[in-house]
Amino acid sequence: HLDRNLSPFEADTKTDVRHWLNKPANPLDHAIDQKILALPNSFENRLRTDGSLQNSSSNSRSTPQKPINLSQGDIEFLEQSLQKQIQSLHLEDALHQIADALDTFNGEVQVLGIQPSSLNEMAFDDVIKLYKRFSSPKLIQFVNKVGRNKLYASQLQYKKRHKKSEPIDKITSSQNIDLLIDDEFIALALDIEAFENDFYDRYLRDDLLTIEMIEKKQKRKGPIVLCYDGSGSMEGAKIQETQSHILSILEIAKIQKRKLILIQFASAAEPLYIKELNPLNISANDVLDILDTFLCGGTDFQKPLSKAMAFIDSDPHRKSDILFITDGQCEISASFKKEFIALKNKRKFKLFTIIMHSYTYRDYGDIGEISDAMLDIKEQEQGNWNHETNKKLFSII
Repeated sequence: HLDRNLSPFEADTKTDVRHWLNKPANPLDHAIDQKILALPNSFENRLRTDGSLQNSSSNSRSTPQKPINLSQGDIEFLEQSLQKQIQSLHLEDALHQIADALDTFNGEVQVLGIQPSSLNEMAFDDVIKLYKRFSSPKLIQFVNKVGRNKLYASQLQYKKRHKKSEPIDKITSSQNIDLLIDDEFIALALDIEAFENDFYDRYLRDDLLTIEMIEKKQKRKGPIVLCYDGSGSMEGAKIQETQSHILSILEIAKIQKRKLILIQFASAAEPLYIKELNPLNISANDVLDILDTFLCGGTDFQKPLSKAMAFIDSDPHRKSDILFITDGQCEISASFKKEFIALKNKRKFKLFTIIMHSYTYRDYGDIGEISDAMLDIKEQEQGNWNHETNKKLFSII
């Protein structure tokens, strides 16, 4: 400002600065707006009397202005005034708030399974939009639900894997506390400080005496195909619950090293929404596609099931799984049911159907005839997906 002869002490300039800084949405900007103080009038008047300050005018650029001559005392006074204003802004608190906000955002990205590196491929404005979206209370609640479901799903999956292992008569060294031999437990239970210190020291060095486990080798399975209803009756809480479970099932696909194929369906005349996902490489755009895509049409079961059969039949691995989420019933032709069951026996895949509705059907119609298991969600449970339903869903895959 001084180089351009635009005095920061003039009333019109200060008004412009205050107007520019008046952004109530940003706490830091608001703090700056509240803390800007004018220099003492006596100091400003002395500069004007001395001729150091000139009024800005339209011909100021063409007319040479008298240079501003500040004494060492004036410079020190300006520095002290500036330092006081900076200290009064509480910048340290603002930086802590920014750091906390970034930690929260990174945590949400991790919970949703997004690869952080995928954010580098997005435009900066898109990342800011994503951050603002993830800051909304509604999405925070959604992310928390996904986090709980993913944790429970992973616990059940690892428990299944542990059951498929069998102990052999061999002692090894590791830090796996679950497999400690009895002597290690006894030494720790004696409550002797030297024994405890030795135990923790060996734990850090992966040198505890543990039982070696040998895992039964499991052949890699085919894809998980998740068909979910995009009809108008699913709008609202039902589709949101479905989306949260899609992201949770991604965790299971990641643990089992399986591809996840999403098929959202509506009426027979409407195109399917199909998305193939590699659970080890999920981008922010993948998650946004899941959250933002809703067909809102009619209902037809044969079209998505036919597409699921095509994916399974073309995959080299057997023992695929189809998860079918809907809130209604739909007629399936006898010829299609016959073809479906024949391929199921050939390719060794299973169909698990999840019904969300406000009352219990006496029967599940044609979809019940070809399903291996039915999971029933009552209306009062839609916002929670009860423990038993979660346990069945995350265990059967």
